[in-house]
Amino acid sequence: MELGVSHGVNACRPWKGGFLGHATEHQIALVFPDTSPRGTGIAGEDDSWDLGTGAPPHPPTAHTLYFTNLGTHTGAGFYLDATNPTWSKHYNMYTYITSELPSLLRSLKVLPLDLSRQSIFGHSMGGHGAVSLYLRTIVAGAYKSVSAFAPALNPTNAPMAVKAFNEYLQGGLKEGEKWDSTCLIWEVPEGTRLNVLIDVVSAVCLRGVVIEVDARAGRGRPVL
Repeated sequence: MELGVSHGVNACRPWKGGFLGHATEHQIALVFPDTSPRGTGIAGEDDSWDLGTGAPPHPPTAHTLYFTNLGTHTGAGFYLDATNPTWSKHYNMYTYITSELPSLLRSLKVLPLDLSRQSIFGHSMGGHGAVSLYLRTIVAGAYKSVSAFAPALNPTNAPMAVKAFNEYLQGGLKEGEKWDSTCLIWEVPEGTRLNVLIDVVSAVCLRGVVIEVDARAGRGRPVL
């Protein structure tokens, strides 16, 4: 099973990538969860593309086996569990993706899903989510592999993420290091096999990410 996380419905519509046929051929279930909670009533939740829902919901599509990515722009949940009381009741995307969603899928007896062979992939904010979730759960073996396209690997140093991290987390960017892949990589036990594929597209558009990863690689530890 492939679990896809993204930064919005327009970015992760699977028919845009043309891989539905390949998934069918190889009997791979594609699961696209939403990118943030919806309709929580939190003040300011719908006001900005980089915080909260980013846009009002609209009806889901039926083009995939399981698809609940409802936002028209960016549901900016950032795949973490919020600790700021304003957001913490609803914005727990890490728990949703790693615990609640798998439980729901297991309960759907009509679908012959093998969650022991689950991988995760994502783009942009979803790339951050995919890689950080993979690294945080690597000891437990939640995912066989991770793939990411133009991921925000260093969100505590990325303009698109700093606002959300400071809002969602009581400890701000310092606490955000627990959700930052360039920090999490150092917590992976030595000798652990990493099955990771990342396409960063351009050193220009992701310059901050690339420089950070290169700097850490220079300390003698393999990075992604």
